[in-house]
Amino acid sequence: MSLLYGLSPMARDVTEVTIIQKNARKALLAQVYFARGTLIYGAFGVSSLLLGYINITEHYRVRIASLVATILFFISSRSF
Repeated sequence: MSLLYGLSPMARDVTEVTIIQKNARKALLAQVYFARGTLIYGAFGVSSLLLGYINITEHYRVRIASLVATILFFISSRSF
C-alpha cells in the first residue's frame, strides 16, 4: 500500500521538474524551484488549517473523513 501511495506523487514531481528544467532559463532555475516549493508548502499549510478548522471527523463519521482524504489524494496525484 505504501508503494502505491508514493508512486503517484513521485511521478507528478518528476514530470513537474522535467517541465521546469526544459522551460526555465538556467539563470532563473533556482528562483523557480524556490517559488515552486513555497507554493507547495503554502498550499499544504493553508489546506491543513482549513481542514483542521472544518474538522470533518467531528461533524461526520470517520469513514466520511477517510473518503474525503482519499478523494483529495487522488485529485492531487492526477494533477500532472
